[in-house]
Amino acid sequence: MGGGLRLFHGLIGIALLASGCFTPRPKLDPNINYQRDLRFKVETWDDNKGAYRNVYKFDGVGLAIKANKYKITLYPPKGSRVDMLTATSCHREFKQADPKTDGWFSKGYSFEYDPAENIETRKSCPLDFGSYEKKGGRHGCGMLVLDTIRDNVTKPLLAKIKCNGEVYQSNRGQLSGSVSVCQAKAGVIQKIKFDIKVDMEAIQGCKIKVPDNGKDFMYIMPEADCVLYFCDWFDDKRCHKHVTYGYDYIPIRGIE
Repeated sequence: MGGGLRLFHGLIGIALLASGCFTPRPKLDPNINYQRDLRFKVETWDDNKGAYRNVYKFDGVGLAIKANKYKITLYPPKGSRVDMLTATSCHREFKQADPKTDGWFSKGYSFEYDPAENIETRKSCPLDFGSYEKKGGRHGCGMLVLDTIRDNVTKPLLAKIKCNGEVYQSNRGQLSGSVSVCQAKAGVIQKIKFDIKVDMEAIQGCKIKVPDNGKDFMYIMPEADCVLYFCDWFDDKRCHKHVTYGYDYIPIRGIE
């Protein structure tokens, strides 16, 4: 199925702000990784029912089950006048300037996301969101990770995650168990544990120490985005993708 971002509201405007989550306008430092805290809702398409069925709500970072398409609703920071909305993946970028028609900033702004097969559904290709306010600087960022992994992986490798005070199994809910996500302050200790010995490969932006037993990975949260792949020591078709984001500061909005 071909990929596409389809808007539900017809909006017009001129691009005012640069894309990307970390922007210099006007109060945030572009060299700092701010916490992703944009609220958003994800609905997944059910091919059998011919309708959107499952609903997930996230604060900043989320993981959604695999589906052919998604309906995503963004909720910008309270009180902000949104001048720009962006959605960016490893494959494409969507921008919408001046998205104020229909009062979407109070009700949420929805669009459909149809992941491009073999590009946005492979390896690591999160969808990053940005909501930007030109004058007040009340920006917001978020990230959606899909429950997808390499094509050659045919068996889930389950993990127990300890992330920012939360403890959970990677196969909770309807998730496959092959993917997990963690956002926490850079420099604090997190943990991912497997029942079997695994081999680790750092794909993006980080490197963590492999424990002697090859199972209990206690690590210092790296800065910014990081993607780690863990595979069964004896079976490279049984793997787990661990996506992390380490932030430096929590954004404080509306302060001169």
